[in-house]
Amino acid sequence: MLHAWHLFWRAFITAPALLSGNWAAVAFTILLFAIGVVRRWKKEQPHMLIAWIRKEYGQIIKDGFVSACIGYAVLVGVSIVKTIYDDHQNVVKRWQGVVNEKNSLKQGLETRDQYIQRLEVEINDLKKAPPKVTPPKTVYVPVGKDAEETKRRAAIRTQLGYLITEGRNLMMSCLSPQDAKFSCSGAVAQWNMKSLRYIRENMEPSYASRFFSATGLSMIWSEASPEINKLLQFLKDHTDILEQFIKEFLN
Repeated sequence: MLHAWHLFWRAFITAPALLSGNWAAVAFTILLFAIGVVRRWKKEQPHMLIAWIRKEYGQIIKDGFVSACIGYAVLVGVSIVKTIYDDHQNVVKRWQGVVNEKNSLKQGLETRDQYIQRLEVEINDLKKAPPKVTPPKTVYVPVGKDAEETKRRAAIRTQLGYLITEGRNLMMSCLSPQDAKFSCSGAVAQWNMKSLRYIRENMEPSYASRFFSATGLSMIWSEASPEINKLLQFLKDHTDILEQFIKEFLN
């Protein structure tokens, strides 16, 4: 019932649009007619407005009103039919969308079932196939100079790990110092000198150059001042490059 009333009201409101107009245009036309009548009345008969209108325009107004009622009744009827048809079309489109979605889901489920069946066939085939015998893995045991180099590289990796841990602990200290006398910039400078000295003494010169010019993704620590942010970024970039050195020394 509510839907029917909504359709009727929408048809009534949009009826003038069938003639490229609206109810405001209708009211404006009536207003203009009324203004013209009043102006003529003032010129010919300045008193007794109602009686004069009845005499001059009574029959015309009655005939026009009846004709207008009949015309707009037909117009509203056509608008009701058009509105019901449009609503029907919208319902059909929505229903077709639901049907298409259902078919799409059904097709997806069928594809999934086919995939599961194919996997089950492959699993059964694997169960029937004879087990593969994996040959024993050859373990290389370094001897002589190779053994010394392996030991040296392991020691470097260990020391670089210590430097990474120290650098990251230093980042935490810079963010929340426990000692009022603690100087973040001084501690960072000491850590940098210590790390660079170890790299120069135990690794190839190219590693020192890479450590010295280390850069990375820029980050911002909101709880730190701009100066502390620069120091934290420095520590992050240089501990990251030390991690890269460790990965290279695994080979």
